[in-house]
Amino acid sequence: MDGAVEAGTALDPFSRLPLGDPLNGLRGTAAPTPLKPASAYATPAADGVYATPYTVAKITRDGRTVYTAHADTRRVLEEKHAYGVREKVLSGAVDRSSAGADSAPTFLTAGAGGGITRRTMWSTGLDSRLALTVVRFADRPGKKKNTTLPAQLPNDPPQDKETELTAAQIWELATSGHGT
Repeated sequence: MDGAVEAGTALDPFSRLPLGDPLNGLRGTAAPTPLKPASAYATPAADGVYATPYTVAKITRDGRTVYTAHADTRRVLEEKHAYGVREKVLSGAVDRSSAGADSAPTFLTAGAGGGITRRTMWSTGLDSRLALTVVRFADRPGKKKNTTLPAQLPNDPPQDKETELTAAQIWELATSGHGT
């Protein structure tokens, strides 16, 4: 499996906006990897400036920094459109204070499938420093060896609440200095 899962309505805030590459590549992508929406949402958080994602920020050896990542950045979204995406996220988002994560932002939670056929659930939060996307999905073995097919997420507990809670907990770890 390549990590790609159905996005459903998770990318709706980007609909009908003029997007530069690589965000434009999200259009028509029904099943992106979680990194693609996470980096897409990081763009409006940074006022429309896209930064190529990287997994290692810094490497130290014997107390000295031997490598520091420098993201390739470029404007791919006009500031007014970046503001519009942030507003869409906040207007469709759930207040996290009920989850006990007071420092977490509001999270936009959306997915693919609905009701008893929910297949994926995405939750995204952002502020000017950080964008976080958590995705939950279920799959089952396919008919061919080493293949999988989408499956239904359990209905109990409610997956939207569970995904939001997980995102808020990760946000808390990341912003408290313990998750770096």
